[in-house]
Amino acid sequence: GEKVTLQQIRGLAKADPKYQVMTQDEKDELLCTLTKYRALKNMSVHATNSAAACDAQTTLEHIFKILDGLALHTRIYVCLFATCGHVYDLSQPFWYRTNNVMDFWEDVMDLEPDEIVHKLEQWVCEKHGIDLLGWLDGVPFQSPHAIINAEHLWSLRDALKAGTCHWAYMSRQKCLEYHDQLK
Repeated sequence: GEKVTLQQIRGLAKADPKYQVMTQDEKDELLCTLTKYRALKNMSVHATNSAAACDAQTTLEHIFKILDGLALHTRIYVCLFATCGHVYDLSQPFWYRTNNVMDFWEDVMDLEPDEIVHKLEQWVCEKHGIDLLGWLDGVPFQSPHAIINAEHLWSLRDALKAGTCHWAYMSRQKCLEYHDQLK
């Protein structure tokens, strides 16, 4: 279908006589249908990986606002670690915190937040049996979205296009070795 603007939708609704005189039950049913549609859309598969990444970012920004408000009003401490769950996801792994909760990880657990999220990403890849081979020396191992050095980004792009850097399924033995590295 063709995309229409909110103004166009409102104009169509005003022009349609069946929406002019509605009972409360009809309004409730229409609202229920819309709510079900939105719930289904929120849980459905996305057409592209970039759409999924955009949805993840938008949803997480909303969650961050909620967590900040909760921390402000209740003084709770929250830390959140997230990474992609599929090899082709464009979302980059990251962490989020309220207050100074990351001091716990650094002071008590002797782990930096970036190290934790990296281990999380490794763990997810191990669970799916996928590894990234041929990462370039001198290029920090991170999501391409987080690489700020243009030369590093171009080199990585060239390596991916040439196939010298690529995703590969791990053998059962390689998965076990990888799992041992995480301990």
